[in-house]
Amino acid sequence: MTPTIKPRFSRLALASALSVAALLSAALAAPAVEKSVKLPVSGVYQIVFNPQDGDLYVAVIGKRGENQAAILRLDAQTLDVVDTIEVDEAPVFGLGFSAKAQTLFGSATTAGAVTVIPLATKDPTPVKRPDGASAHLREVAVDDAANISYTTAYSSGDEPSDIWVVDGAKQALDRIISVDTPGASGLALDKKANRLFVASRPRNEIVIVDLSTDKIVARFPSQGENPINLAYDAAGGRLFVVHQKPGGLAVLNAESGALIKTVETGENALGILFDPKLNRIYVANRGAGTVTVVDGESYAVIANLKTGTFPQTLALDPETSTVYVTNKAQGLPRNAPAGAVAPDDPNGDTVTIIKP
Repeated sequence: MTPTIKPRFSRLALASALSVAALLSAALAAPAVEKSVKLPVSGVYQIVFNPQDGDLYVAVIGKRGENQAAILRLDAQTLDVVDTIEVDEAPVFGLGFSAKAQTLFGSATTAGAVTVIPLATKDPTPVKRPDGASAHLREVAVDDAANISYTTAYSSGDEPSDIWVVDGAKQALDRIISVDTPGASGLALDKKANRLFVASRPRNEIVIVDLSTDKIVARFPSQGENPINLAYDAAGGRLFVVHQKPGGLAVLNAESGALIKTVETGENALGILFDPKLNRIYVANRGAGTVTVVDGESYAVIANLKTGTFPQTLALDPETSTVYVTNKAQGLPRNAPAGAVAPDDPNGDTVTIIKP
């Protein structure tokens, strides 16, 4: 009688099979768009995530000529609007957030102010220069523990830039740091070393400001053209720089400025976010209508996701690694006549959820 032969697998073969299964599982778990929802107010700008209540806060400015400027609070699961904070007097474009103090900081660009909003009262306080001078306030970085915000004031020509330091508890201007580089756009805070990284868009450089002296202690090339926004990897000592031309990411050594890697992402790259938990970098490409997801170890592009008309800002739920994207709508040209109405854009003025 012929004996029955049972298949036998070596430990090496079994380990190899398990490795393949793990790779297939990782491939299946690639980041993907879960949903996009159109908001009830147009003019969508920056977004932040609140880990305490699990909700999102989005700056919107409304239609031209109408008083609709607000901060919308969204349920992070459904993207339904659950509350509205009106900021008509000083429309907010950029947003920063202190989770510990539960304080929003908004760059009220057209009003020349940084608006402080404690969530306990939802009462906005626009903070302006004592002399009342105008300022083109842009990007906000927040020291969470200290409840202090740093906001770039973009300068034109070859004039030095300013960084506004606003105390959230006092709802007042602490000081203005003059930075000897024009066109300060994005910035990133290194809390441990008490310093700021600041991008100069016209000079294609990064300057480092020591916050104990408010002086520039280092500067180096941004390794691209028109650097616009930054993200800092504290554990890895890396600085991520988004460049608008041609549209891509530069990974730099945060101490020396040495180039580690460049990654092409998409036309008119604008937003940048780093998820340290998964070691992933997200870039919102405003011109391409995509969000590029980059592996933080190999720097390979994991995904290019269509999210909306003009993806521009990103927020992270650090516990689940869910990413949220604001997508601006196609608007009117600057020379549009008074009373002109922008065409409806179903893929604009939306918020998109990206699951990891």
